[in-house]
Amino acid sequence: MKNLIGLSFSVENITFANFLQNGQQLTLDHIGSINYPFPFEENQFTNIVNVAPLADCIIDTLKNYQLNKPSISISLESNLPTLKRIALPNNVDEKEELEQIDWALMQSLSSPLDDYIYLRTQNQFITESYKDILVIAIKKMIVNFFQEFSSYGKISLDNLSVNQLCYINTVEEQKDGIVILFKIAKNRIESTFILNGNFYISHYERIPRSQNSLNLEEIFINIVTSKIKQIETLLEQFSKKNIPVNELYFYGENTTDEIIQLVQRNVSVPVSRLNPLVNLSVSERLKDNLPSDNELSKYFECIGVALDVGD
Repeated sequence: MKNLIGLSFSVENITFANFLQNGQQLTLDHIGSINYPFPFEENQFTNIVNVAPLADCIIDTLKNYQLNKPSISISLESNLPTLKRIALPNNVDEKEELEQIDWALMQSLSSPLDDYIYLRTQNQFITESYKDILVIAIKKMIVNFFQEFSSYGKISLDNLSVNQLCYINTVEEQKDGIVILFKIAKNRIESTFILNGNFYISHYERIPRSQNSLNLEEIFINIVTSKIKQIETLLEQFSKKNIPVNELYFYGENTTDEIIQLVQRNVSVPVSRLNPLVNLSVSERLKDNLPSDNELSKYFECIGVALDVGD
């Protein structure tokens, strides 16, 4: 029986999920959190000096679960890659398409294009005149960091993905229209837009630290309501028809019942906490050790990235 392990790195900690694979059957057997072995600094996380302590910490934790020489998939936080949608005319040839992608990326990346590896995905939306494609760009130094991490820890690195793309693997039913996911982190809100069951785009806003609770509530509601209006307007311009937001899901370390209730009082669409176990087979051992419903949503990304390989 094979172990498939998903890892996700956030500002707060590292989460992991272990699946047992028996043929086509996947069973979730462990989920947990790991504290960083060094003070987490967002801009310094992929510094090469962090490879050894990070790998040692994770491998030691997994050994406690008798998970030796694991196959691992890693889900990256949204600040590490760049996800960009690029609209291209339907009638361009492959060479011209690549040139237009290069040009569009050069306008939005923070350093020269040669510093990046980028992938033109199959995630696209097509109209009569245009196709809107998703491109993922990631700095070569970040890819090198995780390759060194894999090599040092003697880990088989099966997949390097992006947090926002994990949603499709963790839901039972894809819904038409727009679904918005909000990840509540310590100092930011990340918004992910799903159109007709497919990832569309995402971005995040930082939350000012020096705010009282009343101002924070107002800031929070303003962000959520503006995202609803923004995506409805954007897609109406692109598709020439009204596409409403049908549901809001919240997840992450800092999602609370109070936040969900606050949002539900201020919007007209259903609001709920994301449950990453809704479509999963769970082992008897894990059933006896599941965290509370309030905590489960923080494992969404590590579960989703492992399922990406299992599928």
